[in-house]
Amino acid sequence: GTEVKLYAVWKLKEGAGYRITFNSNVDNNVEANGIPSDDEITEKTKVEGVEGFWYTLPSVSPVRKGYTFKGWAAKATETDSAKIYVAGNKVEIKTDTTFYAQWEINPTVSYIANGGTFAEGKEIQTASYAAGSTVLVVNPREIDEETPAILTRTGYTFVGWSTSDISGDTEIYGKANSEGAVSEFTFKMPQKSVVFKAKWIKNVYRENVIADSDAYKISYTGSYSDEEDGTTKNTELASVKLTKGETISGESTTDYVGNIENIPHDADLTLMVKVDSTYKADDIIVKVNDAEYKPVSIEVETVKEPETGSEGGNDPEPGEETIIPEDGKGATTLTYKISGITSNDFGIKITGAVKKTFNINYVSSIGTIPDDKVTSYTAGGSTVINVTPTESTNKYTFAGWYLTADDAKNLTAVPVTAIGPEARGNKTLYAAWNGKNYTVTFNKLYGTNGSTNDTNTQELSFGEEEALKAFSVLFPETTGPNGAEFLGWALSEEAAIAHKVTYTDGQKVVDISEADDPKTEDKDESAITLYAVWDITKVNITFDANGGKFTGDKQTEARQIDYATSPAAIFSELESQEKRPVYPGFTFKGWSTNKDASSKDTYPEKQSEDATYYAVWDAGTTTFTYYDNDSKVKKTDTVTYGTEVTIGKVKNEQNELVDVLESTDIPEGKVLIGWHTSKATQNPNNEITFAQGEKITVSTTNAVPDLHPVFGDTNKHVLTYNLNGGKFEFKPEVQELEKEENKYSKTIIGTKPVKEGYVFAGWAEDAEATYESQNLIQAGETYEYIEPAEDIVYSHVLYAIWKPVTYKVIFNAGKVPVAAADIINKDAADKGTPVLKEKLDENLVVVEETSDSQEPADSTTTTAKAYAQTFTYGVSAQFADPQFDYPGYTFKGWSDKADSTEVVYKNRQAVLNMVDEMDEDAEGKAKEKELNVYAVWA
Repeated sequence: GTEVKLYAVWKLKEGAGYRITFNSNVDNNVEANGIPSDDEITEKTKVEGVEGFWYTLPSVSPVRKGYTFKGWAAKATETDSAKIYVAGNKVEIKTDTTFYAQWEINPTVSYIANGGTFAEGKEIQTASYAAGSTVLVVNPREIDEETPAILTRTGYTFVGWSTSDISGDTEIYGKANSEGAVSEFTFKMPQKSVVFKAKWIKNVYRENVIADSDAYKISYTGSYSDEEDGTTKNTELASVKLTKGETISGESTTDYVGNIENIPHDADLTLMVKVDSTYKADDIIVKVNDAEYKPVSIEVETVKEPETGSEGGNDPEPGEETIIPEDGKGATTLTYKISGITSNDFGIKITGAVKKTFNINYVSSIGTIPDDKVTSYTAGGSTVINVTPTESTNKYTFAGWYLTADDAKNLTAVPVTAIGPEARGNKTLYAAWNGKNYTVTFNKLYGTNGSTNDTNTQELSFGEEEALKAFSVLFPETTGPNGAEFLGWALSEEAAIAHKVTYTDGQKVVDISEADDPKTEDKDESAITLYAVWDITKVNITFDANGGKFTGDKQTEARQIDYATSPAAIFSELESQEKRPVYPGFTFKGWSTNKDASSKDTYPEKQSEDATYYAVWDAGTTTFTYYDNDSKVKKTDTVTYGTEVTIGKVKNEQNELVDVLESTDIPEGKVLIGWHTSKATQNPNNEITFAQGEKITVSTTNAVPDLHPVFGDTNKHVLTYNLNGGKFEFKPEVQELEKEENKYSKTIIGTKPVKEGYVFAGWAEDAEATYESQNLIQAGETYEYIEPAEDIVYSHVLYAIWKPVTYKVIFNAGKVPVAAADIINKDAADKGTPVLKEKLDENLVVVEETSDSQEPADSTTTTAKAYAQTFTYGVSAQFADPQFDYPGYTFKGWSDKADSTEVVYKNRQAVLNMVDEMDEDAEGKAKEKELNVYAVWA
C-alpha cells in the first residue's frame, strides 16, 4: 500500500560521452552541504595537446561541520594526494565517473581546570577549528562585578594557560601584565588539537608579628604541597628584626612589630623566635590568634671569643672592654610548629622577655675595695667599672681590673674599664697592681781584681718575682779575697763574714726589702743592701823586715787571723820594742804594704785577704872622713843609710862627683888604689877596705868613720870583689893583676858567692849590670884589663850580679776520685776528666800532667794536659784562675797531693817565696824548681 517512485537510468551511447556523479562521502545522518548535482560530458576538448573528454570540477567546495574539504577523488578513500582534485581542476574522463568528497577532521581546542573549579554552567566547551584559523584564547578571570571569574581555586591565583601544543615548548598563554591587565590573546590553529591547562600559583601571606621588646628576631621555614608536579617544596625566610613604632593595618603602635613575608597557602610553618642573649628566655609566650603555642625545641648558642676584641666581631666603644660570658650562653632560639596557614587572618604575639642581670665580684690580694662599688650589670648595656681599691703600704700602684688572676698577675691583657653589651654571666674581676720600685745595693765586700766599684745596684719591683743580677754582671772579673769563691749574699756585713748566706747568686726573689738587716731596725722599704759572702775563713799576714831582721835573724814573720777581723793586736805586737825588726842605722816607723813607703800605713780595721807588710825605715846618716897620706882630714861626706856612694869621691858645689885627693896628695911614682880604715903605718900590707871608685850601698856594716888612702906602684893593678849583698864562706883577698905588655889579667876566684833567694849570675865591672847583661864573668874565668894611654884605672872592682830565684807551679787537672769497686767501665770512667781550655790566660804555658801515683802508666792512655805559672822570689803573686772545664763539677781549690780532696790553696791564692833556691841541671846550670798542685773538684 506504499507508493514507490522509480527513476529512469540513462546511459549515453558509446562514444557520445560519459556521466558524472558526486558523492558527499558521509554517513546518512551526517549533513554535508554544497554537493554538486550529477553532470555529463559529451564533447571532447584538448588540454595541453591531449584531446579527450576533459571535465572541469565545480569551483564551489562543499562544507561539513567539524571537517575541512580537501578535494574530489574517484575512490571513497584516496590516500594518493595526486589523485585528489580540488575545485576548478580539469580531469580527463574515460568512463562514467563518481567523484567522492575527501574530508579531513578539524583539530579542537580544550581547557582543563587543573584543580580549579568552573562556575556553574560556565565550563569552557571543547571546540574544533580549522588548521590555520585564528583562535581567541578564553580569559577566565574576573573582568568586573558584572563579569565574575568563571574559573577559581581556593588559596591560589590563576596566572594563565599552559600548553605545549602550539609551539612545541611549554608556554603560558593569557598572562597578565605587571599591572594585572590581560589583553585578548589569539593564535593560529595548528594541524593538531590544542589542550590548555590552567596554571596556578599559591597565594602567599604577610603575617603581623607583635612583641613586647626588641629581644626577638623572627625567621621561619615552611613546607607545602605542589600539585603541579606532585612534590613537597620548602620555603624559608631570613631573620627579621622587630622594630618599634611601625603601623599595623594603618594604625600606629608602641609595640615592637614586624612581618613575616611570603607564607605559602596551606603551608606547615616552623617558626623560629631568636631571643637576644641579653634577655632571659625562660618565660617567653608565643600566641597565634590567641592560641598559645609551646616550643618544640629550645637551643642556646655557645658564645665564642671574637677575634676583633668583642663578641660578634664588633669593636667595643672607647674605654669599654668586651667580656666574654663566663657561662658561654648566647642567644636562645625557640622553635614552634604552626600548621595550615590558609589566609591572612591570623597574627603572632610574642611576650615574656626580661633583661638579664648579673653580679660583679671583686678580688684583690692587696688593699681594700670600697663599699660603694658597682655590684651588678644588665646585659646589653655598658657598665663603667670605676672601682679603685686603696693600698696603705705605699708599695703598689693600682693597675686596673682583669678577667683572670693570671692576667692581673702578668698584665698580659687590656684592663677592664667597662662591661660591654655583649657580656653575660656573673663576673669576677681581679685587681692588678704595679709594684713600686725599690733599690737593691750590692756590696762586693772585699772582692778584688775586677770592678773598681765597691757597690752596684739593681731596681726591683714590689710584688714581682725577679732574679737578682748575677755577681759576674754586677762586678765583672771580680774575685774574692785570696781568690775565694763567691757563695751568695748576706743581709749585713757581719752576717757575710759569718758566712750566713740569705740569697744565692741570681736567685729569684720577691719583696726582699722587707727582710733588710734586722740589726739596724731599718724601716725603709725602698732599699736594701746585700753583702757578698766569700768562701774564706782565715787570712795570712806576712811581715817583711825590708832590709832589717827580726829576732833570730829572720827576715819575715807570719801571722794568721780570722777572715775580716781586726789585725790591730798583731800590729801592736810587731811594733813593740821586743818584737819589731832591727835595721842598724835605721829607725823603725811602722808597717806598709808599699815596700818603698816613707811612712806607715793606716792599718785596716779588718783584714780581709792575705797581705804582706813591709817595715818602714827612717834612714839615719853616717859620715865618711877621708884623710890624706899625712893622716890629715882631707874631706868629709855625710850620707844617708841605704843610699849609694862612690868611695873616694864626693860632690862639689855643682853636685858633681870629684876625687877626694888631688894629684898633689898622691906621692910621686904612686897611684891611689883604695882606702883602708887604718893609716898607712898601721897597714903595712896595703890591705884595701874599699877600692878607689867602688860603689857601695851604705849600711851599718860598711859605714866606717875613717878612710885612709892606700897607694900602689904605677905598674901595679889590683882586683877586689863587691859581693852586692851576697857572701863568701871566706874573706877574699886583694888580688894583683898579672902584666903582659899593656894587658893586665887575673883568674878570678873559682868559688861562687851565695845570697838567699838569688842565683849568682856572674861578675861585672859595672855595678848597674843585671843578670841579663852581656859579658858577665863567671867564677874561675880570667879578668882582663887593657891599659889605655890615659885615664888609667889601677883599682879594679868586680860586682856580684844576682838573678832572683824563679820557680814553676804546675797546675794539674786532678779528678773526682772514684772507688775502684764503683768503676764498671774503666775506659768510660777515664774519659770523665777535666779538659784544658784551648786558650790559656796570659803568661801560662801547657805542660804534661804529672802524677804522684805509683801505678804503672797505661801505654794506651793519653796523658792529660796541665799548665805552669812562673813565680819570682821576693814577689807576691796570685795563682791564676783554673784553666780547666769539667762539666758537672765545681772547682774548690788546689791540693799539694794527687788524688787528695784537702784544699791547701784556694782559687787565686796569693803566695810569696814558696822556694828560695834553684836546682842544678846535669851541667851544673841553675834550673827552676817545679811544685805540683792538683785541682780539687766537687
